[in-house]
Amino acid sequence: MRFKKLKFAKALLLLTIIVNTSVFAQKQQKPVKWDYSIKQINDSIYEMKATAKIAEDWYLYGRNFERGGPMPLDITFECSSKYQIIGVMTESKTAKEETDPFFEIMVKYFSGTVSFTQQVKILEKPLKLPIYVDGQACNKKNGTCMLIKEEHYFKIKRD
Repeated sequence: MRFKKLKFAKALLLLTIIVNTSVFAQKQQKPVKWDYSIKQINDSIYEMKATAKIAEDWYLYGRNFERGGPMPLDITFECSSKYQIIGVMTESKTAKEETDPFFEIMVKYFSGTVSFTQQVKILEKPLKLPIYVDGQACNKKNGTCMLIKEEHYFKIKRD
């Protein structure tokens, strides 16, 4: 009887270690790394760029597709009277498009590297302009999906 308890305790300890290691690895894993840059076009117009570097075997869902499936990418700027958004956000490449077998809807996604660019007219300097990124990335091989949540501040100095 004592041997069975010892064996059970060892198995329970091993299981606890495996679960904790798995949870820790998932928390450490970052399948999409974001870089942010700003480029001044003229005295008041700036180009804000968010670049996603998507890990191998992962994909990032795109911005515009039918609701009712996976979480589409949402990139937003906080509203402010200190700047105006000019035009629409552009993507450096076209998202791949296919029917998701689980949700049975057409989805868009990116792999590799993709940049999202938005022109902004600055009305008041200095300015700390926040950008928020929310989305979902999934692994092609094992089906693991992770929510993406980023916050960044573009800093524009007084001339």
